[in-house]
Amino acid sequence: MDIGLSVLTCRVWKKSSHYNPFNYIHSDKDIEILVTTLISNTNPPDKSGGDPFWEKSETALLNALIAYLHHFSAPETQKLFKRYEIDACS
Repeated sequence: MDIGLSVLTCRVWKKSSHYNPFNYIHSDKDIEILVTTLISNTNPPDKSGGDPFWEKSETALLNALIAYLHHFSAPETQKLFKRYEIDACS
C-alpha cells in the first residue's frame, strides 16, 4: 500500500527521495532562506531564552558552507549530505 510519503535519509540512500536543496538555489538570498528554514525546523518549538550567540553562529556557519559549495564546487558535487560527513548521519 503506497501512502505517498517522501523520505530524506542520510543513512539508507536507497530509501531516500534524494531531495537536493542545491537544485533550488539560484542566489545568495535562496541560501539565506534555506538556512533559516533548516534552523527554524530543527529548533524545539518550546525553546526559550538562551544565548543568541549560538544560533547566530550556527546561521553564519551554515550560510558560509552552503555558499562556498554553491559558488565554488561543480554542480554534480553540490550535495548537502554527500559532500560532508555529518556526525548525525555517520
